[in-house]
Amino acid sequence: MHENQQLDMGGIIFNDKRRSKTPREQKTSCNEVKKTAKKHGWHVFKNTAYHSDSFAAGSREGKPIFQTSYARDYVKYEFYGVAKEFLREVGFE
Repeated sequence: MHENQQLDMGGIIFNDKRRSKTPREQKTSCNEVKKTAKKHGWHVFKNTAYHSDSFAAGSREGKPIFQTSYARDYVKYEFYGVAKEFLREVGFE
């Protein structure tokens, strides 16, 4: 970003997080990001796009997660939650 430009921050969305057996580094990194966000008044989304091999499969197939072969329903619902929250935060809903 150029020094004369201004950026409107829509918020921070965590993605590719592990659902279980979360590594210590991931926990530490997320906590540091949350502290930085709080310091700057940035919104941290409540919904998370967790890791799923279905995202890579969707890229290969050229399809969104909602139409990807064998994508589990809970993965679709998680991403739906992220998308819905994002649209609400940026004023499209």
